[in-house]
Amino acid sequence: MTEQSAPLLRRRSPPLPPEERRAALIAATSPLIRMHGLNVPTRLIAEAAGVAEGTIFRVFPDKNALLRAALAHIFDPAPAVRMLRDIPACYPLQVRLAAAAQIVGHRMAANAPVIAALRSPDAVAVLNGDPFDGDPRASLNVIVDAVADLIRPDEHRLRRSAHTTAQLLISLVVLTSRGMLGPEHLTGGDLADLLLHGLNTPPTGEGPC
Repeated sequence: MTEQSAPLLRRRSPPLPPEERRAALIAATSPLIRMHGLNVPTRLIAEAAGVAEGTIFRVFPDKNALLRAALAHIFDPAPAVRMLRDIPACYPLQVRLAAAAQIVGHRMAANAPVIAALRSPDAVAVLNGDPFDGDPRASLNVIVDAVADLIRPDEHRLRRSAHTTAQLLISLVVLTSRGMLGPEHLTGGDLADLLLHGLNTPPTGEGPC
C-alpha cells in the first residue's frame, strides 16, 4: 500500500444509521413494485439500494415487512397534499382546479400498477390480512380534503359544497385515468372546464330558430 492510497481507505464512508438504511430501502423498493409487482426479488431491491442483500434482513424482519413499508410510502398522501397547498390561492378557480387535476392524475397514473398488484394473489401473502399505513382509500380521502381547501375561497360561487366539488373533480380524474371517458385525451384544464361549465359551448347570441 502506498502512502497516497492510505488516506483513500481512511475516507471510506461509514455505514448508514438504521433509519437511513430503512429509508433507502423503501425508496429503492417503491419504483420496483410499480415495475415488477409484489413479487419483486430481494436481489433487485438490494441492487437498487446499493446494499448487500443481507442488509434488508438486518433492517426489516422479512421481505413482506419491507413491501408493506414501501406500500405505505407509495400511498402516503403528504407529497400530493404539499403540491396542492403550493397552488397559489390568488389563481382563478379554474386554474387551481386544472392544476389539482394534473397533480392527482399524475399520482393515479404512477400508482395504477400498484393498485393492480394489490389485487393479485401475491398481495394475500404480503399483507396477510393486515392493513398497512397509507391505505389507498384513506389516502384519497386526505387528498379530497386538500382539493376542497383549494376550492373553499370560491365555494360561495358554486352550486355544490367545496368538498362535493372536490369529489366530482377527482371522480373525473379517476374516470379519465381508466379510459372510461373514451379515447379522447382530457387534460387537467379540460376537466376543470368540464366541471365548472359543463358541456355547453359558450353562447353566441344566436338561437336555433
